[in-house]
Amino acid sequence: MGKEAGNVAELRPREDLDKDMGKVNQELGAIVEEQHQRRLALLKANEDVTREIVDVEVEIRRLESLIEQGSRQLASLNDQRVELEGNHRRLKRDVEDLTRDDSALNDENKTLSSERSALDEEVTRLKKLKADYLSALSKFKGGKTD
Repeated sequence: MGKEAGNVAELRPREDLDKDMGKVNQELGAIVEEQHQRRLALLKANEDVTREIVDVEVEIRRLESLIEQGSRQLASLNDQRVELEGNHRRLKRDVEDLTRDDSALNDENKTLSSERSALDEEVTRLKKLKADYLSALSKFKGGKTD
């Protein structure tokens, strides 16, 4: 019995040891599960960050495209501005030329108007002279037949 009693004494600590090992295994299992959950969370966070990076890269490409488009539009507008400035200078010269021509035509119109007035007076004088001549001729013819 002594041996049996020694075995029982040994069994008891062995049962305690098994219980302790079971607790340790449960704790290790919980730790492994917790680390597994952390890894899953990190993977999900990594996927989220990757999606955000892709979204940011897409937005960057969109903005770069807009910048390029804006640069092309700016260049086009600058070309149009240069063309319009040239047109403005040409039109300004044309207006100045037309203004000079208008002034010259006004001066010529005044001259022609003066000449016309003089010619109208001359025509009136000649018509009166003709009328006087015809009247005198008529009197002369009329006096000759008598």
